[in-house]
Amino acid sequence: MRANYLSGIYGGITTAQWQHIEKLSGVDVAAPIAMGGYLLPKVEVLIDVSAALSARSRQLLRINRTWVTDRGLSRAQDAPGYVYVTSFPESSGNADSSGTTVPAVAEQASGFSKQVCLNDFGLASGSGPFDPALRGRELCWSRVNGSEGGGPIPGVRPGGAGYFMYWAFPMLLAAIDPAQEAKLDHVDQSVISGRYLQGSDRGGIVNNPYTKDMRVPVLIPDAIASDQQLQLDVEQLPSTVADAVPGHPLSALNLDQRLAGVTGTKATSFTVTAQTAYSELRDVLLHHLQSSALITQMDAYWTPGPTNYVQQQHGVLAAEPTETPDSTWTSVYGIGGYQNVSSTVQGQGFRQLVEHQAGGDGGNGPSLDKIVRPQLQVVGQFDPNKLPGFGALSSVPLETFNPPSAVGADKKSAAALGDKALLPDGNPAGYLQEPPSLLTTMAGLANLKSLYDGSSSALISTIRVRVSGVVGPDPVSRERVRLVAQQIQQDTGLDVDITTGSSPAAVTVALPAGSHGRPALNLTERWVKKGVAVSILSAIDRKSIVLFGLILVVCALFVANASAASIRARRTELGVLACLGWPPSRLFATVIIEQAGIGLLAGTAGSAVALPLSAIFGLHASPSRAVLAVPAAVVLAVLAGLSPATRASRAHPAAAVRPPVLRSRRGGSPKSIGGLAMVNLFRTPGRTLLGASAMTVGVGGLTLLLAITFGFRGTLVGTLLGDAISFQTRGVDYASIAVTMLLSVLAVADLLYLNIRERSVEFATLQASGWAPRDTSRLLRREGAGIGLLGSVVGAGTGLALASTLAGSLTTATVIYALVAVLAGTALSAAAAELPARVLLRLPTARLLAEE
Repeated sequence: MRANYLSGIYGGITTAQWQHIEKLSGVDVAAPIAMGGYLLPKVEVLIDVSAALSARSRQLLRINRTWVTDRGLSRAQDAPGYVYVTSFPESSGNADSSGTTVPAVAEQASGFSKQVCLNDFGLASGSGPFDPALRGRELCWSRVNGSEGGGPIPGVRPGGAGYFMYWAFPMLLAAIDPAQEAKLDHVDQSVISGRYLQGSDRGGIVNNPYTKDMRVPVLIPDAIASDQQLQLDVEQLPSTVADAVPGHPLSALNLDQRLAGVTGTKATSFTVTAQTAYSELRDVLLHHLQSSALITQMDAYWTPGPTNYVQQQHGVLAAEPTETPDSTWTSVYGIGGYQNVSSTVQGQGFRQLVEHQAGGDGGNGPSLDKIVRPQLQVVGQFDPNKLPGFGALSSVPLETFNPPSAVGADKKSAAALGDKALLPDGNPAGYLQEPPSLLTTMAGLANLKSLYDGSSSALISTIRVRVSGVVGPDPVSRERVRLVAQQIQQDTGLDVDITTGSSPAAVTVALPAGSHGRPALNLTERWVKKGVAVSILSAIDRKSIVLFGLILVVCALFVANASAASIRARRTELGVLACLGWPPSRLFATVIIEQAGIGLLAGTAGSAVALPLSAIFGLHASPSRAVLAVPAAVVLAVLAGLSPATRASRAHPAAAVRPPVLRSRRGGSPKSIGGLAMVNLFRTPGRTLLGASAMTVGVGGLTLLLAITFGFRGTLVGTLLGDAISFQTRGVDYASIAVTMLLSVLAVADLLYLNIRERSVEFATLQASGWAPRDTSRLLRREGAGIGLLGSVVGAGTGLALASTLAGSLTTATVIYALVAVLAGTALSAAAAELPARVLLRLPTARLLAEE
């Protein structure tokens, strides 16, 4: 991304979206910024031309003006100005010229009064904003009583003369939230005079006798980023021309025609920098001299578009120039209906510039008595150089207040620039954009936008977010940032850029020759190469993948238990096959092929169900992705069947006739149903551990989610074996755990059912010896509860250990919810015995004892 790219984004984010982001877990600062556009505040700059004067009583000076930018490479000639200087007093009055009454200046000499200047700006008209008839300005100055007889002017030596000229400053207005901006980059600490913006600063309309002013509270910078200069060459015109002025007053309407061909003698030169002129504007604004029409007459603002590039060889980007039409600079107040802008904005630019005119009061059009004029209400001044910048996660600043620059990419370009960086040239359509220089509040910008556009919705351009707990570019900090970025995108749908790991990358840009003399340049710019961009529409994070993996683990345990039971039930069959000469490898392959067939059927069914379910829940699942479930199910089934298949390959031929009697162990005498249940569980420890493992997985996941939700505010980030891992609870995560718990309960129920099948004679014997059905059911429930308790304790412990490893500590709430998970797992396992208990009631006791 180009440096200072934020300055080119105008709106798109609503206040509701910002407030939602601000409240998200893990967000420390959410600082919005809304780019409003370029305003054109103007100021009169006074130039002391006393050094150009001679001793003659009447003198006429021509002020040749040249705007210089691009380190002196661009020079735009402006229409000249004129100063008539007399050694006699002057007075202001009215004079009739061609039937029209206009302000005039008269010279009082030798007992008579003669007109010397006609200030006829209101009568001027021209073909465009750069027509010389609209650009020139004449002034009359008395060495006795100052400018137009109004008395001495500070800044001009006594007995001397001065020249006033307009200077308009395109300044980018941006709105901030004062509190969030202060937390992010400490703009409040950069205020050097006045005060910082407050959330209550809104501005509003102030009624005047003939107009209305829209007060806009702003914070202004102490300097601007521009190398624009104005070169003034002062000529002393012949005395015959000066002596002819009385009675033939100077007029901007015909000076060029009257004095065309008249050559003068160069008397002196001046150079005024943009910073010097801006100091004049800044002082006027800070001293609240806002009754001056030169400042308040901002009847429009401008928004530039992006620069377009063409890719060239060797990675060079060629910037495409655009033309700015003269209609871009129209004005209600300006001379001849145009803005008084610098001649450097004429012609070539690199951005499409759009002008936004202020509307009339109540839709009455742009009549002067109806226009609501924006007026800058300065509350303070700040120094951008005092901003501390940003942290180590971004190796380049976010460029919000820093001016962009570009240096020569080759020796020729560097030499042309004087080995200096190219800076913004004061043209809103220019190649390098200035950073925001006028800061207001969101309410202030909303008021201003309603004045121009009638709409103030979705004003925010971008939101800069700082994440809590970020200490540097370490894996945990990066994971915290990634987690918050993903949550913002999922909740708001906004594009999210992560600046973690961002670094400046050198980009070569070919800048074509300018329209004011600048040659073609090859520039090196420092663009931002982002570490990662997040644009996740329906993706899942690694934590969700882990939870889905737990479901597959329980499924694998489920299949493994069923496969093991199948092998035990087919013990005689496998023994017969061994008697017939089947080798172990063949027995192993037989079981594996059976498992693969089961997996194939399950995968096919799962693929068929996935597509309609995805459509129901608004998810995207293409047929090609759904088909992937088939090989996944086959692999899962085969892996689950490896242990039973290995056992089957070891079948002994004698198993065909040997009764399935367990190896004798030391006997015991349990005193209660619970004691007998524990003995039964330890009779087949492998099967018990299999069922407990299924419950361990479910309760472990449930414990971790409960700990994150209630102990760590829904988000947990840490490291596990050196890798940064993040957990953030969502509804889909609890759905995954619910499925996992359900499968765990079914696994326990299946295990108990298989126990009844294999121990049916034992249960028949107990019933024949006087056990009531409720006693055998209680025995079965105790066995289920024992399996659940074992698995739940291990699972809860695992969940707590994982949370403690990631967070560094445990809260009381996490331990409490771990106990809740243990109780839930134990109760569900005991409840899982209900269905097998009903099967137990239907056992044919007499037939089983007879067969035994």
